[in-house]
Amino acid sequence: MSDRLVIDPRSAGGFDWRIHRPCADDFVGFVDDPEAFIAAADATKIKHNSVRTVYRLQIGSRVYFVKRYARGDLGERLKARLVESKASREWRIIVRGREAGLRVPVPGAVAERWVGGWLRASWLATVEIPDAIDLVPLIERELLDDEARRHAFLRQLGAEVRGLHEAGLFHRDLHSGNVLIRRDDAGDYEIHFIDLHRGSWRRTLDARARRWNLAFMLHSTSRVTTPADRAAVVEGYAASDANGALGDLAALGPWIEGRIESFERRRLRSRSKRCVVRSSGFAVESVDGGTLYYARGFGRDSALAAIAAHRAAGDDRDLKRTRRTRVTSVAVDGEPLVVKEYFPRLGDRIDGGGRGLAAWRAGNALVVRAIPTAAPLAYLRGRAGGGFLVMARAPGERLDHRVIALAERHGEHSRAFRRAIDPLIARTAALFARMHDRGVFHGDLKACNVFVDGDGDDVAITLVDVDRVSCPDRPLERARRVRNLAQLAASITTHVGRGRRLAWFRAYADEATWAERRAFARGVAAECAQKTVVVREPIE
Repeated sequence: MSDRLVIDPRSAGGFDWRIHRPCADDFVGFVDDPEAFIAAADATKIKHNSVRTVYRLQIGSRVYFVKRYARGDLGERLKARLVESKASREWRIIVRGREAGLRVPVPGAVAERWVGGWLRASWLATVEIPDAIDLVPLIERELLDDEARRHAFLRQLGAEVRGLHEAGLFHRDLHSGNVLIRRDDAGDYEIHFIDLHRGSWRRTLDARARRWNLAFMLHSTSRVTTPADRAAVVEGYAASDANGALGDLAALGPWIEGRIESFERRRLRSRSKRCVVRSSGFAVESVDGGTLYYARGFGRDSALAAIAAHRAAGDDRDLKRTRRTRVTSVAVDGEPLVVKEYFPRLGDRIDGGGRGLAAWRAGNALVVRAIPTAAPLAYLRGRAGGGFLVMARAPGERLDHRVIALAERHGEHSRAFRRAIDPLIARTAALFARMHDRGVFHGDLKACNVFVDGDGDDVAITLVDVDRVSCPDRPLERARRVRNLAQLAASITTHVGRGRRLAWFRAYADEATWAERRAFARGVAAECAQKTVVVREPIE
């Protein structure tokens, strides 16, 4: 147990301050007007969202991370009034953590401004942990190629997390970005825990809370760790677990892997929803004619300019027109874009925004899941129904057009043609297998909705027309896979013979047994027999 910290209260600039005494001299010029100090200082904005803005800057003799918390909605303001603010909560947890000897940030100062009994502004400053990097980058840079060193470090990590829990600290946001590592003077790793505003002190942590916390952290490292690596963390945690705090260790590994899958599904769903609310990456505004959703990196003016260009475009700019939609090619500031107009229909006000809003959400869901698609940039939802979806233009050409061009160039029965389409076979098969394994279903997976760019090993695939995409986020069942593959098979040109189609299927189902492949292939063949094989028009 460390000594108690000395905290000095102070009133300045309309704020009630609590300042860690060793840092007091640093805040002499800061406490009167934090906003003005940051504006005048060489501050770097590290993070900005609806909860807080984080700056990194020099204050006095030290480098600090300074958080300015947003006031929040009425519920948050009531909670601050009745319990405590987020800034006070994190300050209290940090101070107690330092006094308990835990590796948490050194507190600098915390401030609150209250007007009429309501919290108007709050700040928190903590000292930077020098030369520290996040958990995942450390593994990637220093430990990825050395399993023995990696497992030794991960056992140390497990022991450090156990130290938090034994002290009574539950870190609800214990992801890899909140675990910082630096080397001490002897060159050994020091592990620090930051961003404790969602933490809580408890008298004891039961096995359920401990397991959940471990699984939550390990999920955030799953991109660079294996089940064996994650078992090393558990081993380090349980090394001195004489009282069985984690429960049944034999069942813990499978439980953690299951929780990691659950956390990933929840993460994907949460990130997919951000495109329809105000967030760090997206904005929502009322404009003439409806509600505009747009990516902040694209911007409101660019979105409206693209829609205006679409409305003004003549028939010669149409890429596609049906009784339900019109698709045009436009350019804004030299950037090639595609705008898809959804004509109003009766059900748009009933089904939560209609097909256009569903396509906007589906396209962003594919981006979140790292499935290459024509990136959705904005969507204008009309008040009377219908809407306009603005997308980046997919590079290259349609898959069926590419195959026809290669067949005409080389001859469809030649070895040169087979060599030319083999990279397409490998790349599309790998993409669709990954897409289906990740629980993504494209309800209109025809060859005309697959774009191909580049040649040979550099070929890139992009999906378009995502109106009928759904993301259950579980590996697709065979029936849906069969339906997708049958759609593609029936829409691809007849220039692709039986041998290349079977090669594509083998690449798609390379991990299946021979019996599974046979049953799968028969299902695709039966589905195809019920479809009309479409021969697309030649390239103009």
